Amino acid sequence: MFWALLVVVVVASAVGYAFRLPLAGGLGMWLGVGAPYVALAALAVMRLRKEQRLWPLLRFRPGDPSLGIGLGVVLLGAAWLVAKWLLPLDTVEHAWLLRVFLLIGSASNLEVIGALLVLVGCEELVWRGWIQTELSERFGARRGWVAAAALYALAHLPTLFSLEDAAAGKNPLVLLAALGCGLCWSFLRERTGRVVPGFFAHATFTYLATQSFWRFV
Repeated sequence: MFWALLVVVVVASAVGYAFRLPLAGGLGMWLGVGAPYVALAALAVMRLRKEQRLWPLLRFRPGDPSLGIGLGVVLLGAAWLVAKWLLPLDTVEHAWLLRVFLLIGSASNLEVIGALLVLVGCEELVWRGWIQTELSERFGARRGWVAAAALYALAHLPTLFSLEDAAAGKNPLVLLAALGCGLCWSFLRERTGRVVPGFFAHATFTYLATQSFWRFV
C-alpha cells in the first residue's frame, strides 16, 4: 500500500504542475508529467521483474489490437455523448471542455504522437501493471482492480483546480474521465491478466481525444 500511495502523490504532484494552461502543449507540460512517469515506470519494471511478473503482463496476443482499439473507440463515443448531453454550447460549463481541449491540443506531429505513446505505456505499466498487482495481492482481485482505478482517478484530482474556469468553477472532466476509463482499463487488465490490450485502448482513446472531433460537441 505504501507504493500505491507514493505513486498517487508523485503523479498528483506532476499533474498539478504540468496540466495548467500556461504550459499547455509545450515542453514544460510534457517534461512535467513525462519525467516522473518514466521514473515510476522504471521502478515498476524493476519490481515486477524481481517478482517475476513482468513478462506475463507484457505478453502479446493477436487479438489485443482489435480488442483494445475497439474499447478505446467505445470509450471515446461515450465521452462524446456525455459531453454533448451535459456540456452543450449554450451552458457555462462548456468552458470546462474548452479548457481541456486547450490543454491537450492536437496530436498532429510525430513528436507529440511519440510522447503520447510513451506516456500511455508508462501509465499502463505503473497503474495496471504494478499498482493493480500490488492492490490485488493485498485486497483480492475483485477489489484490487477497483482500488487501482480509484487511485488512478485520485491522482488526477489537482485538475479540478488547475483547469478551473472563472465562470464555470472547478473542472471535473479530467477526473471523471480518469475514473471512467480507469475502471474499464483496470477491468480489462483483470480479465486478460495482461496490460497490452489496455495499452491499445488507452492509446486509441488518448490519441483520438486530441483530434478535432470535439468541435462537433
